[in-house]
Amino acid sequence: MIEINKIKTIKLSILDGVELKSAMFSNKNFPSHFYQSWSLAYIEYGSENIAFNNSGFLVSKNAIQLIPPYSIHKNWQ
Repeated sequence: MIEINKIKTIKLSILDGVELKSAMFSNKNFPSHFYQSWSLAYIEYGSENIAFNNSGFLVSKNAIQLIPPYSIHKNWQ
């Protein structure tokens, strides 16, 4: 299996400094973490698991994620 792991983050000066992310990950896990500003992500294809406070969700193709600042979460495939 080919692993592809890359991310590009743009922090906007408008909308309270929201971060826009473009990423592609294969077989990548992210332990609990948070962002200091809003984070906006669009799942163009594939899927991702994300958990907040021990409640997990499967986020699928064409979904949008908006994660508030300081919201502790983790992501995995």
